[in-house]
Amino acid sequence: MKILAAGLLMLLSITASAADKPFELYERNPERRIGYFIGDIIERSVEIAARQPYALSAASLPVKGLMRQGIELREVKLSEQKSAGVTHYCLDLVYQVFAHDDHARKLTLPEETIRLVNAGKPVQVSIPAWPFSLSPVAAHGEAYIEQDMSPYRGPMLVGFGYYKPLLGVSLVLVIVSLFGLVYINGDAAWFPGMGGPFAASYRRISGLPDLPDSTPAAVASIHHAFNQTFGKNLFRQQMDEFIRLHPAFSGMRPQIAAFFELSDGVLFGPDAGREQAATLAALAEFCERCRHCERGLA
Repeated sequence: MKILAAGLLMLLSITASAADKPFELYERNPERRIGYFIGDIIERSVEIAARQPYALSAASLPVKGLMRQGIELREVKLSEQKSAGVTHYCLDLVYQVFAHDDHARKLTLPEETIRLVNAGKPVQVSIPAWPFSLSPVAAHGEAYIEQDMSPYRGPMLVGFGYYKPLLGVSLVLVIVSLFGLVYINGDAAWFPGMGGPFAASYRRISGLPDLPDSTPAAVASIHHAFNQTFGKNLFRQQMDEFIRLHPAFSGMRPQIAAFFELSDGVLFGPDAGREQAATLAALAEFCERCRHCERGLA
């Protein structure tokens, strides 16, 4: 009987505490925590149900443009809706990642603190930090998956014995069939000399939406085309060697130098991810001219 009475008192105290709390906080965070790169946008939102007469102090909102640990708060949007005895505030926060590293690392969207005010008496509302993982643009060194297990990865594959030859034969048949379909239905891009790295990069860039965060993707795609053509990673100091091996690009030397300067600003500069002087259309035009060079049309 005493145990039952104690439990009832505890339940009543918890209920009373919840009733005295002037607000309720609801978070909406991104679905994934891994696979983010430099320049990526991360959005989260919170809803605060504040009991009247408590009201949110606009002066306590996070400051737009604040940079913390390589993460910039790009946008802050606040909306409110009143109902019987409760004011619902919806706070949308948009972050952009500028941190980068040679290896995967853990980062955190910072904890934010805002205030509700009632007759000059503030009540703090803490928006919890949100951890995520940043991936490198390019892998460095050897990676051992058994030393970096993650619940986001599926199980490792096991041997499949005598099914391997059958799978090999099936794979050969599929490849032959695909080549047959490509040969019959393919356009000019599939003919010899027409499907080089810059041709693939141009098709990829042409399919990107005209948004600010498409610029880093376009720059990375062009870098990949240069690396494929050069046979290894191409840096601006190796431009003379690249043009010596591929003289068709000699007429593009000033444009290539300008591209590498733009690339440093887009991917690693202090204004990375912001609007660049070069638009997505200009990058597509540059890639198209490089495609002409690789096809011998320049």
